[in-house]
Amino acid sequence: MNQVGEPERFQCLEIMKIGIREMQEFYIESRNTVEVEGFTKFGLTDTGIIDRYLVLTDDLRLAHYLQKIGIDTVNFNNIRVYGWK
Repeated sequence: MNQVGEPERFQCLEIMKIGIREMQEFYIESRNTVEVEGFTKFGLTDTGIIDRYLVLTDDLRLAHYLQKIGIDTVNFNNIRVYGWK
């Protein structure tokens, strides 16, 4: 988000704020996450999303791994060129 200039950054954060207010959050215990295959390769945050959500990432290594194990994944770098000037 810090790579986006103003006023677009402000506008994006305002939209994000509206969406976040409506979201339901789920907590994943770290003690469970460390037991997931891939923890030692990708760490706590990235491993915590495996097998739960559509993953949007710019991490090629993570995207490749997730796609390989059947997790719905979008590599942000593959779509970035379509709408950015």
